[in-house]
Amino acid sequence: MQATLIASLLVSTAFGAVIEDRSFLPQCIQYDDNYDDLTASLVPLTSPVGTYHGLNYGGFVVAAPAPLTGGVEAHSAPNVAAATLQTDEIQLGSLSLQPFGTISAAPGTKAFDLSSFYFGCFLNDHTAAAVVSQGCTVAMTGFYLNGAQAPEVTFAFAPTSPTAANQVLATLPITYSGLKNVTFGVAGASVLAAGAGINVDNLRHCNYV
Repeated sequence: MQATLIASLLVSTAFGAVIEDRSFLPQCIQYDDNYDDLTASLVPLTSPVGTYHGLNYGGFVVAAPAPLTGGVEAHSAPNVAAATLQTDEIQLGSLSLQPFGTISAAPGTKAFDLSSFYFGCFLNDHTAAAVVSQGCTVAMTGFYLNGAQAPEVTFAFAPTSPTAANQVLATLPITYSGLKNVTFGVAGASVLAAGAGINVDNLRHCNYV
């Protein structure tokens, strides 16, 4: 009973901090990032997403997975935002993370709420005829406007096909509101091979401008 009460208080405190952070912000503008109006390079992983719908996509590129051989299919074809796992771990507050990339508020966006996205993990060693999907557990954390850290969340991906897996939906908790950035990566005991990457599609967010 006491543990339940403490957990409830912690959640209430975190939620209260989010509400306090957002209290001075105007109503937000909704976006569903599908990247289909961006150009994917013919050379894989060389066309940065950059700034898109008020967010900076650090480490992400525009990619168009080949049908049936692209490892993970786009949720809304043809394009996805793709990032390759970086080799060095970084320390984000209390979390040690091997990152894919970071999405942050671009100039003109004060903060953003992140509600959901579709994703899948793949392996591309540039030697096989096809990119292959692979199971993974993606970890995320972020920071609010006041500098406090958002709680870590994890999402699992289990491929439905080796070369044409469907992306899965990841839904964020209410605590992922009033953010200035979020980082995608792999934490703890999760190990992915060199050449591992993540495809993200239909990332839904609401920007405070």
